[in-house]
Amino acid sequence: DVNTLAAQATVHINHATLLLLMGKGKEGNEHLSQAVKILSSRDDDARLQPLLGCVLRRIGGLHMAGLQAVTAEGLFNASLSKLSGAWGKHNGVYVYEKGLCTAQYGHLLKRWEKREEKGVALVSEGEGVAEGVKKYDHGVALIPLVLLP
Repeated sequence: DVNTLAAQATVHINHATLLLLMGKGKEGNEHLSQAVKILSSRDDDARLQPLLGCVLRRIGGLHMAGLQAVTAEGLFNASLSKLSGAWGKHNGVYVYEKGLCTAQYGHLLKRWEKREEKGVALVSEGEGVAEGVKKYDHGVALIPLVLLP
């Protein structure tokens, strides 16, 4: 059932987030990988795509921190694609995640020669979206206990 898969993936996402905050990147990445496996098992279900986008954003951030820019860019683009679907557009958590991903992607582009201008624009756009969502939904920035479609 889709709700069970979403709950299982969210447990891994939350565990990974806590591990990453504690500086345990390898262990956090393992939990993110588990979440990807769970969500990919029903890749045909559009309701799981925004949640997969959240996971891909976090993995992209790890690759960005590890100076793997090309891989990070691919992950950010995949994340944005998943978060832009019908199931992600009207949920404050997913809109917020899309704003964060857009800003992270912008920070990545600012590091590349001849792409700095686009990076600055994406950072501004992403931070504006994230701040706009927080203005109307103060709880959205908190780590969700369970994200159900």
